[in-house]
Amino acid sequence: MDVSPSEKSNWFEGHPRSIIIGLILISFLVLDALFANGYKLIAGHPWGSGYLTIERSYRIRSPVYHHTLASNASSDCARWGPMTYRIRTNSLGFKDKAVRDVPLVSDKHRIVFMGDSFTEGVGYEYERTFVGLTDSALSQKGIEVLNAAVCGYSPIIYWRKTAHLIEDVGLHFDELVVFPDVSDAIDETRRFLNENGNVTEYSPKKLPTGDSQIGLTKDMEEGDRHILSTGLSKKFKEWLRNNTIVSFSAFKLGHRLFNIARGDKGYAINEQAAYWTIDDRSDPPIGEEGLPKIETYVDRLFELTKTHNIKLTVVVFPNPDQVYYADSNSVWVSFWKNWCQRHDVPLLDCFPLLVRSQAIREREQTLDRYYLPSDFHFNENGARLIANAFLDFYTASAN
Repeated sequence: MDVSPSEKSNWFEGHPRSIIIGLILISFLVLDALFANGYKLIAGHPWGSGYLTIERSYRIRSPVYHHTLASNASSDCARWGPMTYRIRTNSLGFKDKAVRDVPLVSDKHRIVFMGDSFTEGVGYEYERTFVGLTDSALSQKGIEVLNAAVCGYSPIIYWRKTAHLIEDVGLHFDELVVFPDVSDAIDETRRFLNENGNVTEYSPKKLPTGDSQIGLTKDMEEGDRHILSTGLSKKFKEWLRNNTIVSFSAFKLGHRLFNIARGDKGYAINEQAAYWTIDDRSDPPIGEEGLPKIETYVDRLFELTKTHNIKLTVVVFPNPDQVYYADSNSVWVSFWKNWCQRHDVPLLDCFPLLVRSQAIREREQTLDRYYLPSDFHFNENGARLIANAFLDFYTASAN
């Protein structure tokens, strides 16, 4: 039935408050979008992604092993999610306590750590990471520690970068300690060697190509990740993020408050990169595709260290998924136990330190105590736990 003009007029007259509120909201959104796009036009990037300019100043491409940190870099505005921290790199492009020149040959016993963002220690100054804490303890014994880890690394890069450091750069060291991450399996599925024997990768479907190619993984926008994957139209939410300032901030706050109200603890769980050890329903399965590739390149890494008389040690640790789901008999641990046993390589298994209880509340307490909120990575308690475990292991192995 058609609505007469008088009925329409009566509806508008009968809802003046709703109309005024609607007009105010629309006007606010338009002004917000105009201001945000004006900022983007002047600054060259959206309001919320200005940190990428800083990150790209020291997270750079490598023609040999995909990406690295710039040498002798210094920034007091490094970003990881909501965290701002100080970062310094040395002459080798390794995260360090200060900008400094590192001699290629040292008269000290030298240990190089290799891994991804866990081992780089994103979010914290070097001294507060588990590598930095280990460095502080071992330096008192005349042992030098270097951290070659960078966000987004995986075994193909562990091997290729180590080979480059030894054979091309001429770096001499005595031990290599590798911290493989559960997410390495999915990273390996998209990486390969090009015709020159250097690391390249297929563009990940879900990541901005420019960011992923220099190691700025999806974790860099940890606060937006869950928001964009749930609820309203994804395209509208992405439009809000890229074209507004106050509106998207209000939407994020409302989303978080809603999740808290319904009991969401905000843990970084159920993400494909780590959840695959719990339930691998990917097509093809991440474990089936990624683990053989991991084995290929850690075999090469083993042969490389053996050739150069470098002691190799492997350390495995759980992500929040493995803690939350009590994945104590993880396929990840089994893989590394079997590999290390076959190659007679020492293995430090940190799973028992964190995956200990069948009670869900105790597992949540572990996540609260040792991991960053809504993030995969260790907080300072977690860094201290891993550092102490390694130091105990290292001391026991030396005796």
